[in-house]
Amino acid sequence: MSVPIIVDEWLFEDLAGKNGADKQSQAVQFLYKLEEICDRIVVLEGSPFEKKMHDLMGSTNDSCRFRAARSVFIELISSNSLKKCFIAKEDISALPDDVIKLIHKINPSSTKDHYLFQAHQKLKHKDCFILTSDGRWENEKLKKKGFRIVMKDSFITQYLEREISN
Repeated sequence: MSVPIIVDEWLFEDLAGKNGADKQSQAVQFLYKLEEICDRIVVLEGSPFEKKMHDLMGSTNDSCRFRAARSVFIELISSNSLKKCFIAKEDISALPDDVIKLIHKINPSSTKDHYLFQAHQKLKHKDCFILTSDGRWENEKLKKKGFRIVMKDSFITQYLEREISN
């Protein structure tokens, strides 16, 4: 079964090489494995994730490693509707006030991250989860509200080791 994965912006930082060559390589491997496993990346219209996705695709960075990483993203995710779960702005609901208050209590500067929780709220019936590098979101109170949050580093290591059964 295809799982929608709500990835925050770490993916584009890693693909661009901003976190080093090892993280860039790991991000590319993650995309290949995502394609192999048949999971999908969630893109919420107008979100910071979508903006960074367009920035990556339109970048004039001419390093070979960057161009190769960008090509993998475009080929496997951006131009492949089976790998991308697109959510239009009008298809999401506002977050409940208690969730907004909790998010802001955990991270007072978190307004840009609301899209993660809105996308999760929309897709929670499809076994989705938020894949983040921000340790603040790994919070018991958010889990009690029904949000499934997974930390990037431990997940990626396990995901890349997964075997596909036929």
